[in-house]
Formats: sequence, C-alpha cells, structure tokens
Amino acid sequence: MIKSFIGSMTTRIFLILVGGTIVSGALVMTLTAYERRDLEAHMRMRHTAERVEQIIQMLDSVPVSSRGAIAGVAEKYGIRIDLSDSTALMGKFPDTEFSAMLRQTLGESKAITVLDRESQDCPVRKTENEAAPVTLHLCQAILTTLKDGTPLRLDVAHRDHSSIPYRGNF
Repeated sequence: MIKSFIGSMTTRIFLILVGGTIVSGALVMTLTAYERRDLEAHMRMRHTAERVEQIIQMLDSVPVSSRGAIAGVAEKYGIRIDLSDSTALMGKFPDTEFSAMLRQTLGESKAITVLDRESQDCPVRKTENEAAPVTLHLCQAILTTLKDGTPLRLDVAHRDHSSIPYRGNF
C-alpha cells in the first residue's frame, strides 16, 4: 500500500507543489532581507544628509565666536567640525548616491566634496567609544564652505553595524 502511495502520480504532483512552495517562500524571504538592508542603508544616508544640513545651517546662522561651542556639542553625536582650511585628506570617493543626496539637500550651487575615510582620528559616538578599544574607525569627510566663505570640514561617524535582528512579529 505504501509502495503504491509513493509511486502514484497524485503523490508526485503533491510533492512537487509542496517543494515549489517551500523554494518560493525561501526565495521571497531572501529577497526581502536584501530589500530591507538596502532600505535601512538609504534611510541612514538620508538621516546623515539631514544632520549635515542642520549643522551647516546652524553654523551659518550663529556668530563666528559661537561656532566653537557648536563644534563641541556636535562631537558628542559623532560629528567633528573643523573650520580651518584642511584639505590634505586621504580617502576614496564614495558612491555618488550620498553625494547627490547632499547636493539635493544643501542646494546644487554649493560645492561639496565627500570622502570615505578609515582612520583613528575619525569621530565616534561617545557610547561606542567607551566600549571599543582604539582602532581604525570609518567616517565620511565632507568638505564645503559656509555662506561667509569659511572653509568647513565635517567628519561624520559612519555607523557600519549589522541590521536589527528580524523578529517576524507584524
């Protein structure tokens, strides 16, 4: 009886359908994981571009004497502000998506250069810095000028953590 059940056409079709369902479910879950990672990366880029825009607007609107205080506060949140003319940086040009997003946020007329860097002097959020030993950190250096012509270099900490674990509760 079991031999005839396993050898029947109905059982074969049923197993093919169940196997196809399992394979398509696994494929959908894999594609969803990749889409989720891309969406998180895009959201992080958008958030970083908005933070940079806020810092630049704040520096443009305060007097020159107050810019040092703003630099001290921004350092706690992983952004180092350098108002000197420091153009001797080593790094590589990142993908154009982040640069284009910054140009769109800050305006097409503003000259912006973005470099990806890996260095010990990259800023790190204070909570991350206490737990981690002194190693190379990732950051993005953004070179631009303020409205009054002051050169500006922003070193923004690059958070390259893995994504939040998938919970599956919707």
